[in-house]
Amino acid sequence: MKRIIKFTSAIAISVIVGMSCCMFASASYDLSSAPTEEYTVDSSTVDEPNDIATIKDISECQMYRSTVPFIFTGEEIRPDFNIVDINTSLVENIDYTVLYSNNINAGIGNVVITGIGNYAGSTSFTFGIKPAMQEVQNLTSKTGGFYIDYIQDNSATGYEIAYSTSSSFSQPLIKNMTSKYQNKYTITGLKNNTKYFVKVRSYTIVDGITYYGAWSNPGGVLTAGYDFSKCTISGLSGKGYTGDYIKQNVTIKYGNKKLTESVDYTVKYSNNKKIGTATITVTGKGTYTGKITRKFNIYPARQEIQKLTAKVGGFYIDYVRKGSATGYEIVYATKSDYSNSKTTTIEDYMSDKQTITKLKESAKYYVKVRSYTIINGKKYNGYFSPTKTITTSNSLSGLEKTLKNNIKGYYGNWSVYVKNLNDGSTLTINDRKVYAASLIKLYAMSGCYDKINQGKLSEKSMYNTLYNMITWSSNDAFNSTVKSI
Repeated sequence: MKRIIKFTSAIAISVIVGMSCCMFASASYDLSSAPTEEYTVDSSTVDEPNDIATIKDISECQMYRSTVPFIFTGEEIRPDFNIVDINTSLVENIDYTVLYSNNINAGIGNVVITGIGNYAGSTSFTFGIKPAMQEVQNLTSKTGGFYIDYIQDNSATGYEIAYSTSSSFSQPLIKNMTSKYQNKYTITGLKNNTKYFVKVRSYTIVDGITYYGAWSNPGGVLTAGYDFSKCTISGLSGKGYTGDYIKQNVTIKYGNKKLTESVDYTVKYSNNKKIGTATITVTGKGTYTGKITRKFNIYPARQEIQKLTAKVGGFYIDYVRKGSATGYEIVYATKSDYSNSKTTTIEDYMSDKQTITKLKESAKYYVKVRSYTIINGKKYNGYFSPTKTITTSNSLSGLEKTLKNNIKGYYGNWSVYVKNLNDGSTLTINDRKVYAASLIKLYAMSGCYDKINQGKLSEKSMYNTLYNMITWSSNDAFNSTVKSI
């Protein structure tokens, strides 16, 4: 298609083909009678007027953004915004690019927007970053004050602790902490037994300007009136291992006043299950502040004798094997108060059966046993089993002593021979050659009849005596016969 462009005079300075306008000299001329010239243009080589680009300064566009300060997060903050050219929103990386700076820590962040494509120039804006909202982690009553622990804010310059007897914090007292590392503090010099409301916030100073974070949620604390560390604790004792957590039945007094658990104090334990040393911590509550820490031992469980059998000059014992034990101690004595006791130590926890020897024969012994456990070089002795008694058996050596005591002072020629039919052992006392008892009685009877034949004895008077001696081997009859002759 061909287009005809007509000019009324040759005074035209220039013609920009395809553009939406032509540029002319600024002078005014009457062109009504000027000659007309025609030019023919091929439209296939000329853009349509609506496709012709115009470069615009981006600072002339409208900027829409929030002016509310941002909160520190520890990461980059990139505010949302919208740039509008008349009714069209511009697109990042097509119409403009964005450069952020100082957009992590508390202070003033910067945003620079630079036009590209159909836009030139740049525009910018700033935004505020406030410290993060604080949080109270611990608020504990103290005598005439309180202890506070809050989050350490590494982006902060310091903190402010506000406290007041009014929940609205009218005329609060402010404690300024000038180091970001001061996240624990004890406020003192306050009224006893008085409730205080407490809150804390971080602040950051940048280029001489202070940026305050949001206050923490307020907490309440009742200042204590009594120092709990001055209380007395009683009822602590060592406990035997049970496999469960071990607790104590303690009594806490402030002066003569007995305190109540959960009202005036709380109790916590540590390391209170296994054999060893446990810890109990009692902390004041309400009008009491401070704490008391004590330690107590957990010993191996009480032992038990399962079997106790007499042996010659000793005994056999079977007791309970304890997996938590290092070893065992067997204690035995001939006195019930164990004042003359002896101890046999078994260093192998698997050895739960023992034979004790080299004791007195035919003697009564009192026996008990306990476990022990060694932890980090410290020995924890368990509780003794109930006492059991046993009388040791007698051997031939014991019988020999008894016989010698019984026949001590006997006169005449005699000898004692004993044989243990169970083990074949024998015992001889005053070993010498002697006649058999029956042969001696035969000699006595012969001497008696010699006296009868001599007429010195009457057979009738000796008849019963001789009969009993020969027939029944009566020793009494033998003695009477010997006296008669």
